[in-house]
Amino acid sequence: MSKQNKYKTTGFQIPKGYFSDFQKNIAKKTEAIHKQKATGFSVSADYFSTLDDAILNKITKKKTANKLLKLNGISIKKWMAVAATVLILITLWFTIDKKQTTEWNNISSTEVELWVTEDLIEFDTYQIFEAYPEIDLSDTDIFKDENVLDYLSNKDVELLLLDN
Repeated sequence: MSKQNKYKTTGFQIPKGYFSDFQKNIAKKTEAIHKQKATGFSVSADYFSTLDDAILNKITKKKTANKLLKLNGISIKKWMAVAATVLILITLWFTIDKKQTTEWNNISSTEVELWVTEDLIEFDTYQIFEAYPEIDLSDTDIFKDENVLDYLSNKDVELLLLDN
């Protein structure tokens, strides 16, 4: 189907006599607009005579005192917040004991073992290596080849892969 035959009508239709009566219709509408004398806004008769007095009363009205006084342009609330912050910092400075340290000799090995078994502390391998630099774990075999082969022969490898 060609584009020429596809659309037979444009979809827009103009009523008959539209353009012949167009100027007459515009003339009627403009006459109706000019005949309206009311603007749509109404003002009371004495509005403008009392307007000056109303404006002056609002301007010269005494301002009520603010609830907070200002010191050098900053309200008292801000000064109080600064003072409270300084007071808290000074209190914390003197109450926290700077010499309070934990001596490793006072901690027993059973306490450390309890922490590890109860998962109260988490160890990272890097932290362990930093704590004990004299121990070299790179040369030690954690698992022997025979033990690994025995373990894998008894387990289904596919299940192990799915679990991990």
